[in-house]
Amino acid sequence: MSNFITNIPYNNNYVVNFSEEAKRIASITGEEVQIFHIGSSAIPKMSGKGIVDILIVTKSDFQELNKKLIQSGLVPRENAGSESRIFYSDESFESENVKFHYHLVRENTPDHLNPIKFRDYLIAHPETAEQYKNLKGKLAKRSKTSREYLDGKADFINNIITKAK
Repeated sequence: MSNFITNIPYNNNYVVNFSEEAKRIASITGEEVQIFHIGSSAIPKMSGKGIVDILIVTKSDFQELNKKLIQSGLVPRENAGSESRIFYSDESFESENVKFHYHLVRENTPDHLNPIKFRDYLIAHPETAEQYKNLKGKLAKRSKTSREYLDGKADFINNIITKAK
């Protein structure tokens, strides 16, 4: 029986993949946006789902930018956002071919600042990154749904964000 959540080793190509996709996104937006590499693929040696997470930060018209991203082919995920965040994928979320997740966020909101704090903290604290990697491995083996996996990581992530402030 295969696990619902994959947990694959870090791939050095994540950095190149992010860089190329960030250029593409910047050309689509045609606006002043900041683009960051976040998530497990942004943390050296961190295992994960093999998907590059991209944070797109804007202070301009959120809904206009959302339209541009959808027109470019990004697939928004229903009920996965907030007033300051819209979540997308490069494929249908059920597809096994997903390479990127995109997070369009409003500037200076927790949706903008917290993923960067978390990433930077784990990069600066390899022993904590190893603890997170181990937690993710355990959760990937036992979680039956994506929600169960995400909920299992929530306390760890929130504790790190609090420490990183």
